[in-house]
Amino acid sequence: MIKLQCLRNKGQSWYLDFILGTFVMIIVMIIFVKLVTGFSQGQQEVQVLTDEARMIANTLLSSGYNMDKINTGYVKDSLTRIGLTNNDYKIDKTKLDYLLDVTDYERLKYLLGTNKDFYVYFEKDGAILQLKNGVFGFGKLSNTIQSTKNIDYALSQEKLAFGGVKSNARLTRIIYYDSTPNVDPKGVFVKIVVIIWE
Repeated sequence: MIKLQCLRNKGQSWYLDFILGTFVMIIVMIIFVKLVTGFSQGQQEVQVLTDEARMIANTLLSSGYNMDKINTGYVKDSLTRIGLTNNDYKIDKTKLDYLLDVTDYERLKYLLGTNKDFYVYFEKDGAILQLKNGVFGFGKLSNTIQSTKNIDYALSQEKLAFGGVKSNARLTRIIYYDSTPNVDPKGVFVKIVVIIWE
């Protein structure tokens, strides 16, 4: 009788260990699945931002839609897409000046075909180029930022001020830029950098 009771206790403890082990395994599997899906969602967010940055860069490197009528007094509010070149990867100074004169950020987002926050600047040899009197870039951040270190700082402040920037992406393209086409026809190749975040 005593022997039978001992066997029964051993069986009950083994059963309890099995249930506990299975429970721990299920919890580990749930945590693993959450981590893997969370990682892939983060990658998807970055991919979406990269695609959006590529789209903004492509828009800027295009001739735009109705941009050829700026010099003829065409109503500027009817533009639907803004481009900075004449499809030859050379910046058209008139188009750049028009873009820099757009002060309504929401209008600028519309002209570039995006709903994400962005900032665009031109860089040569690690320095940000001044595009117009005191203007070094355009987008949500201040257009008077003069160094890439200050851009990173402003972006970190943007994260703090607006409840956190979940993800951001940078895209760089090369373009020919002549700041004084009528005075000195020698231009330079510069980087056009698009930063986008949500």
